[in-house]
Amino acid sequence: MSIWRLMDYYPEPGLNPVRDWYEEQEEDVQAEFDFALRAFIANEDWTEASEVLALGGRYVGLYEVCIEVFSLDDRETHFRAIGAWRQDSRNFILFLVSELSEGQYEPPLERAFERKVAWEKGKKGEIYDHQFY
Repeated sequence: MSIWRLMDYYPEPGLNPVRDWYEEQEEDVQAEFDFALRAFIANEDWTEASEVLALGGRYVGLYEVCIEVFSLDDRETHFRAIGAWRQDSRNFILFLVSELSEGQYEPPLERAFERKVAWEKGKKGEIYDHQFY
């Protein structure tokens, strides 16, 4: 059962950066991503979960859901689903997914921050329910 409603941010009509990222990934990455997000939305108090980190500094208000993927050769890849919690609801909006490597996010956090600000000001974008595949 989902306690939280997971939403995807569309910066332009028909453009879903989360879905686009997902469709480019291998099946093992997709499976870990789905598992992490399903666990996240089933958690009554995800703010206490070790897989969810509040970002600080300029990015206050954004959170990252940590997704770790191990390849067959034991190489670990770190993905971060970047989003924001709508404090007046149980909605969590995903703005993008980044790969974290050596302390750098790709795409950068700034893009998620810009999308969050544009959406909050009503200037750009729409949100729709996240679809699990």
